[in-house]
Amino acid sequence: MKKCAKCNIVFHSEDRTRCLYCDTLLMDSEEGAASNSFNYYDAGGFHLGKTIITKILGDQEDVVEHGRMQFVISSYFRSRTFHFMYAFSRNHYLMGKKFPRTFIQPIGLFSLLMIPWALWNLIDTFFVRMLYHGYCDVCQWKYVKFSGAQDHDPRYCEYNKEYEAIIRDILSGDITKTEDGFKDIALAKRKQNKRSAYNDLCSSKKYMSWLLDIICIWFSISLMILAVVMTLLPHFSVWVHSLADSQVTY
Repeated sequence: MKKCAKCNIVFHSEDRTRCLYCDTLLMDSEEGAASNSFNYYDAGGFHLGKTIITKILGDQEDVVEHGRMQFVISSYFRSRTFHFMYAFSRNHYLMGKKFPRTFIQPIGLFSLLMIPWALWNLIDTFFVRMLYHGYCDVCQWKYVKFSGAQDHDPRYCEYNKEYEAIIRDILSGDITKTEDGFKDIALAKRKQNKRSAYNDLCSSKKYMSWLLDIICIWFSISLMILAVVMTLLPHFSVWVHSLADSQVTY
């Protein structure tokens, strides 16, 4: 077993070399010391480990609950691109009978730097609220349901249960004990040519979404600069003409 000296968390997977949450190199730990004691509190339908939250966010008390979950999940998968964050927010949006918030991705000041994603957020939220009327009692996720009484596809139902179990264990800290189990399930599904939530989450960081984020940021900044210029240009033109007229009069 391995232990993180910074987070004081014991990992049961012998293959792990770095902490899932802070990326610190792990030390060998005696089996008798392998007891992680987490204090929990509810947030967004999940139990979050206070120890993990404290280590990752420090004293950022202004971070809202959904933001806390995003930080923990992204820390585990080493991906903080907007593509990864949005994918998590969308899946979380589909959990439970009711929608947990107004938009899939909460809108804040950061949205000004990601205008294309913000527009997609508005459009996607509209279609999700319009189409996802079904609710599965087995996996407890919403699904697309038109007129009629079609049941939830068992393949998606199985995927949703795996996805939610992974997220729940990461947020609570139980992933330190169950990580190898999820890897075994993912490997078995891969051999059966089935879709695995763990494989999808791990492969998300391989997307070139960091490049997309940079492009979106520069596009948003350019758009805001253009808006400011177009707003101030008439006033600047009036000032130039008034200055020119005053010189002619003089």
